[in-house]
Amino acid sequence: SPRAGQVQGMSDVFVARQPIFDRRLEVAGYELLFRDGPADRALITSADGATAAVVLNAFTEIGLQEIVGAKTAWVNVSREFVLGGFAGSLPPGLVLLEILEGQLIDDRLIAAVTELKHQGYRIALDDFQYTPAAEPLLGLADVVKLDLLALGRPRLTREVSRCKPYGVTVLAEKLETHEDYTDCAAVG
Repeated sequence: SPRAGQVQGMSDVFVARQPIFDRRLEVAGYELLFRDGPADRALITSADGATAAVVLNAFTEIGLQEIVGAKTAWVNVSREFVLGGFAGSLPPGLVLLEILEGQLIDDRLIAAVTELKHQGYRIALDDFQYTPAAEPLLGLADVVKLDLLALGRPRLTREVSRCKPYGVTVLAEKLETHEDYTDCAAVG
């Protein structure tokens, strides 16, 4: 079950963790979810520095080890978060930066992600669907997350085939049954 912590500040911010399992169904990491309370509005998509403050305060107030233990913390980041240099405040060996879907992919973002890779950060692409514009990011990614519910099995299989030549780890999400798991494991 998700584990949550609370950060005190101008308003309450809640941090939950969602486990990410490997193909042996062992916990490989935790996606961190930052919320503003009972309304469950995501804070990580904010276009300003508030998101960075929330993330950094959570790590300071609660402690990254308290949240994820020895596992990797997966943190959703927007284009603005990356371009604003906020990602560099997170420890590269302990976090994986998950670039949210729908971000404008241009030379500025590619350059910033390339620099993060040089600094030792691992990169995931969230809810990925191949487009020619996304190809440069695909070449930088360590992990590509594919949404089974959004894609369906045939499209997910095609996306896996497109991703494999890039040497990325493919992670299926929104698996709801053991059959979903076995089908996804079978296609890699």
